[in-house]
Amino acid sequence: MVVYPEVFESRQDSSEKVVYIKDGYTLNLRKASVLADSVLLRDVTEEGVVERRIGGAYYERHLFEDRSKQASLLLQPQGRSGYVIRGLMNFTHKIEPISSVERSSSGRQPHRISRLARRSGSCGTEDIAENEPPEAEARKGGATAANYALEVYFMSDFYHTVYFNNQTEDRVAYATVFMHSVSLRLAQLDPPIAVIVIAIQGSFTANESYVDLYEDGDLIGGSSLNKLEKYFDKDDYMKKADIVLMATGPGRVSIAEDRPGTFSGINTATHEIGHLLGAHHDGDKKAENCSTKDGYMMSKYTKGERALTFSECSKRMIADFVTWPYSRCLKRRATCGALAMPNKAVMLAGDVMEGAAYCRLYHPSFKNVTYIKVRGFETVIHLSEKST
Repeated sequence: MVVYPEVFESRQDSSEKVVYIKDGYTLNLRKASVLADSVLLRDVTEEGVVERRIGGAYYERHLFEDRSKQASLLLQPQGRSGYVIRGLMNFTHKIEPISSVERSSSGRQPHRISRLARRSGSCGTEDIAENEPPEAEARKGGATAANYALEVYFMSDFYHTVYFNNQTEDRVAYATVFMHSVSLRLAQLDPPIAVIVIAIQGSFTANESYVDLYEDGDLIGGSSLNKLEKYFDKDDYMKKADIVLMATGPGRVSIAEDRPGTFSGINTATHEIGHLLGAHHDGDKKAENCSTKDGYMMSKYTKGERALTFSECSKRMIADFVTWPYSRCLKRRATCGALAMPNKAVMLAGDVMEGAAYCRLYHPSFKNVTYIKVRGFETVIHLSEKST
């Protein structure tokens, strides 16, 4: 469907907008957020690893939401009063600009609305160790609060990364909308859980150390999970995250397969996060009162619109999970915008460390590491291969 959206600004609040789509259908948008204040952008290349810090507020400056309609949209100003709109109008349809159709008589940009591709049948994910709170641990006292947040380290494999043609802003924008829509799904829970993206990692080499492939290039799910876990154990920044999520490109079997540009993996990602939050498959164990045939988010089989929501069994299990002591990390923020000194004990107020010295101390496992100043970024660090 081709539409010519019209955006109306609020006179009182620039963070509010109304988007008229077609035939009386409107979205009441408010400014949204899913990125941390400071986000680590890490690129894995053939020459090494390049890291830089980006400002979350800047990269999500065009992100808006309509929670009542589950919309996650990027509204990018174009010209004096026009907008280019990209993202998700709801959990089932996306919107994007098109150039093959002429503008309207009033000059508005044409956009296409299309249904999201969604995997049907079996969820096709690897079996994972589902969380079972140890009975010996005592529960936290007091009522559960609604301010729980998952700090997510977002990774994309080589095939997912190269889709964006080395356009960093496009890749970050896609991850932003993707994870914001996951966050809207988790907002259905009671208490609701928000997502905060603390890092976005892309791979520009097919020789990734954290994946295992068949001869035809397809990813081997189980052994890749084992490799990713070992990769995680050696990465101090990854350990700051509550969850590490890896999106893989088309044709690669993974717990978060996503055809880049289509947002097809959002439900799969939410399903796997549900497991990590203590929810079993519907029909299993503590969820035996909810049939997997009903097709809810945590079912083994998807089924229509129910696949977009959590069953009552899933909601109860996740609500129970957040009351346990080891879930306290969901109420803490492990990251901050300031750089951590390699040895804080010797750093006093006013002390200054030269960039190259900082890099050598902070990344001792790499043979060569250099500090590069780049305008517009807080820090850029280039890492060569690790020492043996």
